[in-house]
Amino acid sequence: MAYSAFDNDYKVAINNILRDLYQNTDFWGIGPAGNQGIIKPITEEDDPNWSNYNFINTHWTVRNRIVVPYLKSINNNFNIEMGKGYKESEGNTNFFRSLWLERENLFGETSRFKDNIISAINATRKSGTKRENYVKLALETIPETSVDMIAEAGGSLDFAGIDIIIHSRNPIFLSKPSGLTAQVKPFSRLNKNNSGDWVVSTTSLRREYSTDLLIFGKENGQECHIAVFLNRPKLFAFDDDNVIIPKSLGKVFINYNTITKKSVVKTF
Repeated sequence: MAYSAFDNDYKVAINNILRDLYQNTDFWGIGPAGNQGIIKPITEEDDPNWSNYNFINTHWTVRNRIVVPYLKSINNNFNIEMGKGYKESEGNTNFFRSLWLERENLFGETSRFKDNIISAINATRKSGTKRENYVKLALETIPETSVDMIAEAGGSLDFAGIDIIIHSRNPIFLSKPSGLTAQVKPFSRLNKNNSGDWVVSTTSLRREYSTDLLIFGKENGQECHIAVFLNRPKLFAFDDDNVIIPKSLGKVFINYNTITKKSVVKTF
């Protein structure tokens, strides 16, 4: 895993495709937060105010389980190279060409995939909201700390990758007046390597974020485990599905019990 040139180009391509398909229809407009996008539900299970189609661009499950298999069934003449952009690899160029040509069949109003696309995104967004909620509860066990969740889909903060904002007068955070912004991601394991750096097992850190903090969270029964790091993406390294974070960037680890509502907090 590493920050991916292919992922960045895919995000741009999907944005262009959705605009091409919907901007001249009554599905397109200005959302509640003032941004352009699809403002009507694509299916009965879709969000009625800001379609979850707007999140296809960064939804890798939709890409890997729906988009890629379909395109390979049409034209198997591509092999994706994640570290390269669409012009840097013949396989990537063929992929993006096929993606554009098949845009109506994949993402149009009559697409046979639309129900599966919305279902996949709904499930991910639901789990993400749940994770952000227990991160909020865990952080707020730290004295003089409160957390705002960014719930407005399609807003400028959402586009910037900000999931929560931490306000704190506790020395652990030394929050600036506007609060500390954070992106929240899942993880499966957290270890140290021989150099004492943190090795976080995660599959979702695919692009750089400009937030102040990077937070990883996971549930284990009634326990929630939270790891908070200073976000310095230029200093991160990658090894398969692991992100290696310098030991100096570790901020605070929290084990939060959902029954007792109490935490064990360890700072660095």
